[in-house]
Formats: sequence, C-alpha cells, structure tokens
Amino acid sequence: MITTRIYRKIKIESRQLKWLILAMAGTVLAAMQIMNCVFSGKEPIHGLFDWTFAMAIIAALVIFSFRYLDKIQEELVTKEQEATESRRSLQHIIDNTEDAILVFDRSGNCTFANRALEKMSGYPLDKLTAMNLRDILTPEDYRFLTDKTQNSYLDELATCDDFYCALQQQHGGKVPVKMHLMPVKNRTGDISGFEAVIREVRDQHYETERTRQERERCLRAVAKMGQIVLASQTEIPYEPILELLGEAIEATSASITLRNGGSTGAEKLIKIADWQNHHFVAGASKDVYPTATDNIQPSQKEHIANITSAPVPHIHHYRPALILPLVTSEGPLGFITFCKQPGNGDWNPLHINLLQTASSMLAGAIERQRANKLLKQHFVSLAQAMAGSLSFVDPYTASHQERVARMARQIGMRLGLNNEQCEWLHFGGLLHDIGKIAIPISILSKPGKLEAEEWVLIKSHVKRGCQLLQEIELPEIVIKMVLQHHERLDGSGYPHGVSGDEICLEARILAVCDVVEAMGSHRPYRPALPPEQILSELKSNRGVKYDERIAEIMLELITSDPGFLMADSGFGVAVKTLPGKTT
Repeated sequence: MITTRIYRKIKIESRQLKWLILAMAGTVLAAMQIMNCVFSGKEPIHGLFDWTFAMAIIAALVIFSFRYLDKIQEELVTKEQEATESRRSLQHIIDNTEDAILVFDRSGNCTFANRALEKMSGYPLDKLTAMNLRDILTPEDYRFLTDKTQNSYLDELATCDDFYCALQQQHGGKVPVKMHLMPVKNRTGDISGFEAVIREVRDQHYETERTRQERERCLRAVAKMGQIVLASQTEIPYEPILELLGEAIEATSASITLRNGGSTGAEKLIKIADWQNHHFVAGASKDVYPTATDNIQPSQKEHIANITSAPVPHIHHYRPALILPLVTSEGPLGFITFCKQPGNGDWNPLHINLLQTASSMLAGAIERQRANKLLKQHFVSLAQAMAGSLSFVDPYTASHQERVARMARQIGMRLGLNNEQCEWLHFGGLLHDIGKIAIPISILSKPGKLEAEEWVLIKSHVKRGCQLLQEIELPEIVIKMVLQHHERLDGSGYPHGVSGDEICLEARILAVCDVVEAMGSHRPYRPALPPEQILSELKSNRGVKYDERIAEIMLELITSDPGFLMADSGFGVAVKTLPGKTT
C-alpha cells in the first residue's frame, strides 16, 4: 500500500516534468524558426529542410531526456522504498523497546515520545508531544534537570550523567526513573535540545541515587554562595543568598536577623533580609505563607540569637522551621530562619549540613565586612590625625585638604564611583599634601616669589608624603593619589611627568579639586581669585591638563551653585588668611 502511494506520487511528478520538457522543446523550436526568418530573410514555409533538421535534433533530445527521467524515477522509487522500510523498522524498534524515549528542545517542550513512555506515564502520545517537561516532572526535578542541561548549553562538549527523578503519571502517581540525557545538535553544531532514554528503577537504588544528586546540588549551592560572597566588595547581597539556599532546600520562606550592635543592653534584633518562594506563594496571602520570622516572640528571638551551636527546629504558623545561629569568634551575631511546607516530614540531614555550612560562611563574611568597616574608620581617624598634626606647621594646608577631600568625594559620586571608591578618594584627599609637614614653614608662608631652590623643595612634598604613607602600609591607591595629584594629562606636571591614562582616575580628580580650591582661597601672597578666572582656567585646560569629564563636572558645580567657592560653602569651615602656601 505504501509502495503504491510512493510510486503514484513519483509518477505524477515525472509526468509533470515530461510535459515541462515538451513545452521547452516547442519553445526552442519556435525560437529557432523566428531566428531563421530574421537572419536569412526566408519565409517559415521555405525553411522546410531547416525545420525538419531542427525537429530531429529536438526529438532526439526529448527522447534522451525522457529515458534519463525514467531512470531517475526508478531510482527514486527504490530509495524511497528503502527509506520507508528503514523508518518502519526504526519505528518498530522504538515502539517495542522497553525503555521510554523522550526528545525535548531548549525550552523543555517535548517534540517526540515513544509508546513505552505513553505506557509509563499514562498520557497519550499526542498529548505528550504537546507537553513541557515541567508537566511530567516534579518542580524540584525540573529545576535540577534545567540546571544540568543549562551547563551543557554553555559548554558544547559537556555530557550529562544519568539523572534520577520521579515521573508524574496522568492519574497522579509517580514512577522512579533513571533518565540518560544525550545532547541533540543541529546542522550548525549547536545544541538544540536533548534526547532522554528513560528506564524504571527500583526504589532502593532510586533513593541512593537521589541522595547522591541531592548532595551534588547542595555542594553546588555552597560553591555558588561562596562566589557571591567573594564577589561582594562592600555590602553582602543577603537576598540572593537566601534565594539560592531557599530554592536548594525547597523552602517556602527565609529571613536573616542580626544584632544591630551598640552596647550590650541597647542591642536590638533587626530583620535585615527576607525571601519568599514564588512557587508556593503565588496567589496566596501573607497569612498563608508569612515571612520566616513573623510572630516569633521577642523573648524567643533573644533566646535564639544567643544560641551558638546547633540549628534549632521550630514550629512557625504550623510549618516546620529551622533556625540556624550566626556565630563568630566574638559571639553570636544573629540567626537565619528557613520554613518549609507542612507535611514534608523532618528536615533532610543533607539540607541541615548545607545550611550549617552556609551559616558559617555568612557569619565569617559578616565578621570580615564589619572588620573592614572598622579598619576604614581607623584609616580615616589616622588620616584626620595626620592632617591635624599638619595644622601645627601649616594651618591652611590642613583645612585645604579637608575641603579638597569633600570636593573629590562629590565629583566621584557624580562620576558613578561606588561607595568604597568614594571612601578611598575622600581618604586620599585628606592626606594628599601630608608631605608638606617636612617643608619649612618659612617657605610655606613666604609672601613673595619663591627661589628656584625653594620651588624644588616645595615640589618634593609629593614624594615625601608618598614615603611617609608607605611606611605605615596604606593601600596602594591612596599612595598613588598622593604621588600623582600634581601630574597633568599633557605630561607637564610633577614629580615624574607622566601623562594620560598613566595617571590614576582618583589622582586626576584630586588634581582638579586641588587647583580649584587653591585658586578660590586666600593666600599670604595674593587674595582669592575671582570665579571667572577659575572657570577660565578649567575651560582652557580641560582635555589638555585636566581630565575633560572631571573638569566638566567641576564647571557644572561652580556655575550651578554661586556659593560653591565661597568661604562658607558646604565644603568646609570659613577660610581664614593663614600663613600657608599650596602648589
């Protein structure tokens, strides 16, 4: 029956081609007669010999074409029959194999299924090929499988191991299965989907493999959390961490509660982050799935916050909750709370181990964050103390540094620098002229023109300041700011005459702020320069001596705020006429 249909189909196509050949032959014959009339000047009736000769040639070509076409037709019929038999044989094997076969694309849409999968799942074939993986796998298995296949999309050489999961049946039951995944590639070599060979497994083997998979997922979650913590420079991203851990253990909600510091009697517990699993709370009210620490009594919170060892099981809104302490070498910092759906049994020991490891990592990260903040505070106090000591030698320079530091911080914020960069920028501004502590006061406060030797001594303050800061091992960026704040883009600055990108961004910011503040302040040898002259200096040298973006921001600040350069501006205290000199 199939062979007859194939033969008829090919015969019809062959007949159409023959009619096309005859039409083309007639067209060629007519064209030849027209050309004969045009070029020989004879009437068509007088070209009988030419007509007969042309007809003979065309007839020979048509006969040859028909015979060749019949040969091709026979070959096509034979090959189509062979392909049909091969497909029938392959389909017979696929339909009668004990293993279920499923093919799905990158989005998880099923594109092929065999009868073994129909029998295993209870879904008819036409419905299976219209379903998505999320319809036949549990949410937990679907997310785990999506994660595994996503790694293969990113790495075309990646191979997928056997995946153990529960196949959801049409009538509501579940079948433990082993799914072997093989990537399917398109003509360009890219992975377009996966072919899964599915086989039922025994419950005992299934549980063993599921435990292995769960352990693998927990280890992956710990590794991802470590990457998140290491990548955070200043603030710890608590919400992404809660989401990562909550989804790994199928929690409904989670939260982090910390002590706010202060004296022991004044400490309070504050919830700093919370997360809810949208797979459970979609369409539900907050009363059904409240935040993990809602309605826990303050006395309970205080008791939990003082726990320093094991996780604490807790019943919260009739839901199992697990509370894990955050403990450092200095004592308890607070706790993390996770809740799960009721009726899911006891907490999985693997999940408890994961959360204990995560809580230890988070406590360490919080401790390091607080230590870094304390260290920065000490740095600032040190900078202020050093700047204050300079006021005994040159009071003007001390107040000049404070105003430059505030200007620089504001420009850094306008440039989009992060908080940490702005903090170090402010810190460098407080110390940029600290080397002047080694310059004699007679030179710093000299009202007249400096001699060549005195000018060389004045310019040495950047190197002297750099050497001083290196001895106390301050961060490299602070030392660079102090060393380069008198360098210029065109190489005309000092001490090394570097130019362009060789000057760090922070030093370029300080250079503009230093010039503007010095020009706008009173000096022993001259009064403060008018704003017009400062604007002229910036406009004529932006992109030449000064960074163009920084100069534009400074021009905008000066023109938008008439009091920006005034002695009572927001950058510092009133400027007095002090015996000092800044270059």
